[in-house]
Amino acid sequence: MDVQGQQRRTIAELEAENVEQRQEIEDLVVGVDPLRGLVSELAAKLNTSSRNSSAPQSSDSTYKKAQARKSRSKRRRQGRAKLKAGVRRRGPKS
Repeated sequence: MDVQGQQRRTIAELEAENVEQRQEIEDLVVGVDPLRGLVSELAAKLNTSSRNSSAPQSSDSTYKKAQARKSRSKRRRQGRAKLKAGVRRRGPKS
């Protein structure tokens, strides 16, 4: 066989492989769409608790950590910022 004949055969093989790969990609894309919906649904379920849904507190996971309390330095910094902004703290009623 001459060089041109080999190139034509190689081009034909590559085109056939390209068609197969395009079909495989299309099949994979079609399969991914339902999975995206499922992931968003599961993420929404994971982010719900008794605080942001009508579920009872007993349904909350015991493994979820409570929200961390602000450190003393953050509380002080926040208080100073309020003082600078002119927000007054309420004292005891006299």
